[in-house]
Amino acid sequence: MTTQMQPTMNRTIEFPPLAGGQGPLEALVVRAVGHVNTLRAWSERARQRHALSQLDDRLLADIGVSRAAAAHEAAKQPWEA
Repeated sequence: MTTQMQPTMNRTIEFPPLAGGQGPLEALVVRAVGHVNTLRAWSERARQRHALSQLDDRLLADIGVSRAAAAHEAAKQPWEA
């Protein structure tokens, strides 16, 4: 199966399927979804780190995290594991 695109000059450009049976549009969608998932994970990580930075000493003690460890974790960038 080939994917066809219709440019404005009335010529058809054919793209061969990519490895794994995906055409170029499907491959683009897969990559876009992967990027969106990465951004969502980073956003969630940033939200959790911010919430951790807002906990008081009593709550930090309840979860077994020192103030220094919480501050260190909260200071990380979202893409840092």
